[in-house]
Amino acid sequence: MRQVNGANGKSFKVIVTSNTHDQLADGVPLLLAEQKEGVWRWSVSTPKLLGDISSMELAVTGQYQELDKMQENFDTYASDWAFNWDAPTPPLRPSEDRFDFRATDYAINLVRKFEFPPQIHHLIWGAYFVLPDWLKNGGYSRDDLLRIIQNHVQTVVSRYKGKVAIWSVVNEPLGDPSNPSFWQDKLAGSDWIALAFNTAHDADPYAYLILNDYGIEFAGAPKGDAILNLVKGLKEKGVPINGVGFQMHLWAADFATEEKLNSKIRSLVQNIKRFEEIGVDVHITEFDVDMQEVNGTAQQRLKLQAGIYNRITRAAIQAGVKHITIFGVRDNESWLLNFYGHKNAIPLLFDDDGNFKPAYFAFMSALVD
Repeated sequence: MRQVNGANGKSFKVIVTSNTHDQLADGVPLLLAEQKEGVWRWSVSTPKLLGDISSMELAVTGQYQELDKMQENFDTYASDWAFNWDAPTPPLRPSEDRFDFRATDYAINLVRKFEFPPQIHHLIWGAYFVLPDWLKNGGYSRDDLLRIIQNHVQTVVSRYKGKVAIWSVVNEPLGDPSNPSFWQDKLAGSDWIALAFNTAHDADPYAYLILNDYGIEFAGAPKGDAILNLVKGLKEKGVPINGVGFQMHLWAADFATEEKLNSKIRSLVQNIKRFEEIGVDVHITEFDVDMQEVNGTAQQRLKLQAGIYNRITRAAIQAGVKHITIFGVRDNESWLLNFYGHKNAIPLLFDDDGNFKPAYFAFMSALVD
């Protein structure tokens, strides 16, 4: 696997994810959807990336992909929706006693063809909209739910033992009022989280296991303190958590002045160090910068966004972050538009037409500086 030597000689990886798989600007992957024998698949070609960019570790995500032309420029694969319980088509868990591995097998078998080490999101996620009705409405007891978690993790990880480099084992474990977690609502405590990680490790002792969440990136946030204490307690009990994912969905208005940006960077670095001190690596897993509430000319807004991407990325790398994932490619693909209707979010590195934005060059500059 190739890595980038970035600031202060540190090595790190970059993963760029795409949800809609359409044409991008020159010099980055071109993905075209085509139907073959009644199944939608992704045909991928990758123009040669130039300069330092060619040495980066990049991944393109998707439910169905053909990767026959990716070998030159891509070193890893990050799953998108295929491993969620009810979100892909066909769903992974159509019933309690049945798994449907068609989508996941297709993805894993393709990337295995080129010996790409996949990064898979997520084994256990409590968001109600990605869980099947049979689970949510089944009236299961606590013991039943723990058994379902164990069975799911053991079955999925065992099936792909030795084929997956990184598992996001538990995503957003605690939930919050705006985004409740089914598992935390039903089970509370941390034993179900420990069960998921222990089961994943038992199923594949060599896989790298992370816990992922949002709102935990900066020191002083109550949720961040809760996750820190949760992970610390689990690590002290011997639970095999290798890393913690900071989703890094940033609200640009919170960084709109130099003073605010500097303060946030200090807080981020302090927080990364806090997690490293309890024995876990830190990953940035879903990076984007939402410009929804930022006023000014188009040029002013793009300049601010570029500065945020650059400064946050530099600080994260210098503090020891191991992986960075950008959460989407083009602005009109963003979840912020599709889920929340943030028409002015423009949160990513490419505009609606796939053109490089100032944020792209600022981000790349931080990587190779």
